[in-house]
Amino acid sequence: MRHLRKIIRSIFLSINMPLYDFKCEKGHIVERLVDNSIHQVNCPECTNQAFRIISSINFSLDPISGDFPKATKNWAKWRQVKIAEERKTG
Repeated sequence: MRHLRKIIRSIFLSINMPLYDFKCEKGHIVERLVDNSIHQVNCPECTNQAFRIISSINFSLDPISGDFPKATKNWAKWRQVKIAEERKTG
């Protein structure tokens, strides 16, 4: 699902239709591909107005993959510290 979402997002970003999150007053959150000038849409669940919100980015690095050498080094250093702490307390 996440992979498909990335593909869809990249296709529509290439034609200047960014994906935005909208939230209505009842708390429903919906994603829409809309023009930058659109700041509200109708909620599909309750038909109230849903306003554009700032959404968090889902981003993580896999420290073990080796694709990000600095992240891998930092993770390895952090892990060694944690192991040393566990040995002292355990």
